[in-house]
Amino acid sequence: MMKKLELEIVALSHSVTQSHNYAVVLGEVGGNRRLPIVIGGFEAQAIAVAMERMTPNRPLTHDLFKNTLDTFDIDLKEVIINKKNGIDSIECKFCSKNFSDDEMRRKSRYIPFDADISPSAG
Repeated sequence: MMKKLELEIVALSHSVTQSHNYAVVLGEVGGNRRLPIVIGGFEAQAIAVAMERMTPNRPLTHDLFKNTLDTFDIDLKEVIINKKNGIDSIECKFCSKNFSDDEMRRKSRYIPFDADISPSAG
């Protein structure tokens, strides 16, 4: 069984290794380890806007997904970053604000789900 670590964003900067990209640096809560993740400019902008609690003039692309989750009272429960067979993967677990996982399973229209948003190999 894998050990889960709580991470927080500790930095957002230009990527040293890839031009025109940025790095979001996740840090272990209560620890010294860091995990840099290279991201694109649009993703960096979205993270910076959220970190500074700014409101853009118009919604950003990811706001559609966030607003959909909010509309249906769904929270992001956890994000698991993992390496399986040498391939990095990101798994997101969601839950309802109004129902436990067991309650969601009992109700035919409320089904808990996981979303695999692993980056493409291309």
